[in-house]
Amino acid sequence: MFNNGNIESIVGVVVAGGKATRMGDLAFNIPKALLTIKDKPLLDYQLDLMERHGIREIYIIAHVMADKIEDHLKKSTRLGSVKIITEPKLLGSGGGLRYLPEADKYLILFGDIAVDMNLSKFIEFHKKKRADVSVVIQRNSHPFESDLMQISDSNECVRMYCKPHKELLPQNSNLFMVAGVFLFEKQILTVLKNTSKNRPIDLVKDFIAKMICNEYKVYGYSTSEYLNDMGTPERYKAINHEWRGCFEK
Repeated sequence: MFNNGNIESIVGVVVAGGKATRMGDLAFNIPKALLTIKDKPLLDYQLDLMERHGIREIYIIAHVMADKIEDHLKKSTRLGSVKIITEPKLLGSGGGLRYLPEADKYLILFGDIAVDMNLSKFIEFHKKKRADVSVVIQRNSHPFESDLMQISDSNECVRMYCKPHKELLPQNSNLFMVAGVFLFEKQILTVLKNTSKNRPIDLVKDFIAKMICNEYKVYGYSTSEYLNDMGTPERYKAINHEWRGCFEK
């Protein structure tokens, strides 16, 4: 639908505003984004990864314990190059995006995703497909707890299956989990700003799924690289056990 043209600027975004209720006492007095993996906060891994791939303008969308994220950035001397947008209220995984400044593209990471992937290849995929929205997808061991995307043989999204799943999922080799990393064209963010009206938005269910219905070009980037969400204490423990981040090599 949109002509991408040449990239002039990519803004990096970490969505880290949620309550982390499923984490129990682990996130009682600390934002989930600051939980550590091998003694290093998850947020720092995400910021390092984006900077490693040339993204210099980064925003963190925060709400719950936003002051602790700000304090952490001050201590790490990142505050300034990394900016915090504090939501006035909880706005879901997509609602806070309306406060982002204008840019050509937006690389968005959910703040609870442990990720070690080649972001540059993802960006090149997005450009080659001339996509409006690109979504990192992969297989996982808990599909009933995940939003799922069905893609065509050319990787274009044909249908979304959003959680909670109330019926059996189809047995389809082209069905993948939405992994929590996205790339948006600037026009797509304009659509979000014009439709959100200061209400909470689930980025996948309330927005990306509707992009498909409205014939925007949404593509799934399938990868076996490391992406795992810290949605539960069990997964957080597993991530600490298996983490092999590129910054430890």
